[in-house]
Amino acid sequence: MLEHQKLMLKNIYQNRNFFVKEIKKSFRLLSKVELTELERWLRIEFSQNYDKEVQQLFLHAK
Repeated sequence: MLEHQKLMLKNIYQNRNFFVKEIKKSFRLLSKVELTELERWLRIEFSQNYDKEVQQLFLHAK
């Protein structure tokens, strides 16, 4: 499921609203270990575009 979410996020990253919505969906679908890995991956792949959004979403989730 983690790989599916990564693929989805890669495909929709141009649209901020869809991107954030899909990350929120990940919190329901993924285990804590997978979420940690997703967060790490998001920070590497999308730090230029969505660093604040990723930081905020994962901060509120912890």
